[in-house]
Amino acid sequence: MIALANILFYMILGEVNAKTDPHHQISPWGVNTKLFFVLRQHKRVFPTSARRTQLAVVTAVGLAAFIAGASKFLFR
Repeated sequence: MIALANILFYMILGEVNAKTDPHHQISPWGVNTKLFFVLRQHKRVFPTSARRTQLAVVTAVGLAAFIAGASKFLFR
């Protein structure tokens, strides 16, 4: 699920860069530190896009699955 969330994030980055001036595009190198900036830009450019919600849901499910799996081993 986390890998799927990462794929969704890079799809969002591609959409933002496609609509942005070439001099202001966001480099994919180290972009994870600019997660919220990219999401704000995407919301500004694509206000009705459901991709941000998909990203949040997939991330939450992946994190919950990770915690559930880790707790099984940590709290035996």
